[in-house]
Amino acid sequence: MSRVKDGVSTEKVSALIEDEGALGLYLDGKLVCCRKRSHEIGNNLSAEHMLENLAPQVNEAKARELLKGAGYIG
Repeated sequence: MSRVKDGVSTEKVSALIEDEGALGLYLDGKLVCCRKRSHEIGNNLSAEHMLENLAPQVNEAKARELLKGAGYIG
């Protein structure tokens, strides 16, 4: 968490969701961030697809953290 930088206000994130088609991400029912779409052309860069592409990377990072903690990798 020490590497996480200051973000934008909740109002700005809410506006991105409501006005620009961003996909809200919630933790315990509270809006914590959003994923914006990359551009208006093509469905492959919609917020939903961008989040779908991000999920495996997050899983890999978490798996590496767990394996490192267990002493399986350096």
